[in-house]
Amino acid sequence: MGAEQTQTPTKVENKITFGLENVHWSKVTTQPTGEIQYSKPEKLAGAVELELNPISTDIKLKADNIDYHVSESNDGYTGKVTFYNTTEAFDEYVNGLEKKGELTVEKSTAQSKPIALLFQMEGDKHATRFCLPQVSVKRPKFGTKTKDGANVNTVELEFTASPRPTDKVVRYKTNVTTSDEVYNKFFDEIKQLN
Repeated sequence: MGAEQTQTPTKVENKITFGLENVHWSKVTTQPTGEIQYSKPEKLAGAVELELNPISTDIKLKADNIDYHVSESNDGYTGKVTFYNTTEAFDEYVNGLEKKGELTVEKSTAQSKPIALLFQMEGDKHATRFCLPQVSVKRPKFGTKTKDGANVNTVELEFTASPRPTDKVVRYKTNVTTSDEVYNKFFDEIKQLN
């Protein structure tokens, strides 16, 4: 009798995906050397919806009276994420707001700062976790309306997720081969994938 081999259980792929939860954000700092550092991700509760639209450029090279080479570039994504509200710390960092005494001030000279955006999408078999490591967020739309039943305000943030300069990573995610250890620590830090 030979030694029995133990196999790691294989996860089954999702047939459907749905939902949004576990949205986190992290501050991105680029050192003078070009090295990118990230703060510990912070949870941003109240996420309602997230949408990503690919940014690409069609490349068609003509030769021999045909489209000799056809491809497209991967320039990242434009997107939007909607929350019921965001934290003051997030607003101040991302939108360059300043505290002046007991008030928060938005100046015309304020510059937005890059972040990493992490989130989780549910599935019929298991949840998938995603990270966009290089995100620029636009100033949010702002408004309100009179109270009418259960209507509440939301904050819609438009953003661009670009390739990270150090390794060209646009996004990374867990998959069916991801170990429990990597999956469970996914929101603890942003991965450098050189």
